[in-house]
Amino acid sequence: MTDDGGIFVALTSCRDEERVEEFLTWYAEVQFRNALAVDGVDAATLYRSTEPGEPGFLAIYSLAGDVADTAARFRAVIEDRHAAGDLTELLEIRFARAFKVEKRMTSSPSGSPVSEDVDGT
Repeated sequence: MTDDGGIFVALTSCRDEERVEEFLTWYAEVQFRNALAVDGVDAATLYRSTEPGEPGFLAIYSLAGDVADTAARFRAVIEDRHAAGDLTELLEIRFARAFKVEKRMTSSPSGSPVSEDVDGT
């Protein structure tokens, strides 16, 4: 089986609803820039929940190569940035974990789903 990358997900909340715009600016200008500086982190996307309640945000980072290695380097950079004071007090992390691709299904030109293993079988 080849390593076909994966994702790192973080369910987060903003601790102060009156400062959500500041929280979103921090994600775009600080968190995502730090994340994308890590070799193997190819993309970062922040989603906002359409339903009331917590957590309100889902960050998904696309990881290339060896997921465990990339995730370890990603976590180390975040910890270093935290020590340097780059994490905002608005951030509350509810869940954070890396996942590797196990199976993938795509749509064929005819619209029928096509299942494939990571190794292409």
